[in-house]
Amino acid sequence: PSIGELQRLEKQRQRDREAAASTARSQAEAAAAREAQQRSASIDWVMYTQADGQPYYHNEKTKETVWTLPLGAQWRPSPQAQQAQPQQQYQQPQQQPQPDPWLDGAQAADEDPFAELRRQEAEMAQQRE
Repeated sequence: PSIGELQRLEKQRQRDREAAASTARSQAEAAAAREAQQRSASIDWVMYTQADGQPYYHNEKTKETVWTLPLGAQWRPSPQAQQAQPQQQYQQPQQQPQPDPWLDGAQAADEDPFAELRRQEAEMAQQRE
């Protein structure tokens, strides 16, 4: 083989190696994406809540129940919590906001820790006028 032919073959080998490396990267990225999708789609831990509000976690795959979620584990809400959530969101706008007694001035002076400072400030403002 001539030198020109050897150079051409070497360039072709280089292109083939680059193409193979690119294909391997693409396949690895696709596999990683599939694995991540499967992980997020198959969250086995479900959070339930006791009557007193204490959360606990149940693994539907292993049937294990724990108070503390294992490190790195992800959870999803229980079916009951998912059903209750739209009701809570619907009821929330119906709740009337409670007036802030500090802003309304309805709080007694002896319960207002800043009442004396406010009185002094008002007195000083009158003296300046």
